[in-house]
Amino acid sequence: MNGIAGRYEVHGCRCYGDECGGIEQVPDADAEFWTVYKRDADGSLCALEDFATRQGAETFRDQLAYVDSLEDNDDRAGGDL
Repeated sequence: MNGIAGRYEVHGCRCYGDECGGIEQVPDADAEFWTVYKRDADGSLCALEDFATRQGAETFRDQLAYVDSLEDNDDRAGGDL
């Protein structure tokens, strides 16, 4: 992935430890939920939102990428969104 779409990623996740003391990324087959992450310029990931289904997470990711594309196009045109 690159460009705007590559800013957002969906990963399967699950809790570990007592009362979900931590969260780890896992293959979809082992996922308890899916998280949408934003990849920052330095390469780090920032969790944005959790979803019960991969489909819900992917829909949210696609919406974020769409809004970003509108803002990027507006910036290039020199206008205000």
